[in-house]
Amino acid sequence: MPEILKAFSPCKIILFGEHAVVYGYPAIAMALDLGTEVILKESDKEGVNIISENYGISWNPNSYEKTPLIFKPFKRVLEIIAEKFPQKAHLLSCIEIKITTKAPPASGLGTSASTAVAFTAVLLNYLGIDFSQNLVNEIAYEAERVSHGNPSGIDNFIATYGGIIKFVRTKQGAHFERLDISENFPLLLVCTGVERRTKEAVEAVAKLRERAPDIVNRIFKMIGEISERAWTMFRENRIDLRVLGDLMNINHGLLSAIGVSSDVIEEVIYLLRENGAIGAKLTGAGIGGCVIGLFRNWEDVESAKRNIEKKFYCLTVKPQNQGVYVKTLM
Repeated sequence: MPEILKAFSPCKIILFGEHAVVYGYPAIAMALDLGTEVILKESDKEGVNIISENYGISWNPNSYEKTPLIFKPFKRVLEIIAEKFPQKAHLLSCIEIKITTKAPPASGLGTSASTAVAFTAVLLNYLGIDFSQNLVNEIAYEAERVSHGNPSGIDNFIATYGGIIKFVRTKQGAHFERLDISENFPLLLVCTGVERRTKEAVEAVAKLRERAPDIVNRIFKMIGEISERAWTMFRENRIDLRVLGDLMNINHGLLSAIGVSSDVIEEVIYLLRENGAIGAKLTGAGIGGCVIGLFRNWEDVESAKRNIEKKFYCLTVKPQNQGVYVKTLM
């Protein structure tokens, strides 16, 4: 009977620290129970037939067609595996790989990294390679470089390891700390319907910093202090939702001050607060993408969702401590 494997890798949100993280201050990210599912099964077709369920297109590396943009990261993963494990490369034939993500694309949730991590893990498992999370993370980072040029590494790291992480970018490289987190963290994710524009947002903030360096640097320092205060609560397992909500509101105000909010983001922020959120902020680069709301309990989350989804796409999300995993379906 043909073997069928399923891999899952979580997407993420940035809880605190956007933009300041570019300048050496900490950011905090959390893995979600929302993510990417990759199913691999043996097939009669030659080569590796990769199907994107979300985009409704497929690609086979054996074809002579130009590689579609969305498949270029997968091509890089296949190349790296062939380079690292040449004795196994010939086994990558007559397989079909279907990729499905529940997260909206281009929304700052790390869908490209989640996809790269799950894709890498399912291939290594199929080849019988006793892989470590470090290996999956390393290969997926190279796929992220194809997608984003010079990524921070935060998305592929959390997609691989799950949980909640503090990330700091230093001259010596990226530094991560990871913790498990309770599922009792009542969050509502609201999509603005506007694609996040990371490059545009980062460049705009850099130009603002050139014009007003003292003020913007002080804002970054305050954002860094917010991240550290929140991380202390997570590390010591003394989570006060009311205080975290206050920190989220302040963090959002500071992000708005450096110009990465927008009319639609502010509309969602106030909708969340009007519907009981004790904290609300943009997550990711801003301008578009998603907004997160923190509530006192899950009943309040569901009540807010019923009201807000009349205008915006909403998702109830929970923390995901487990990172990427692969299981056999048949």
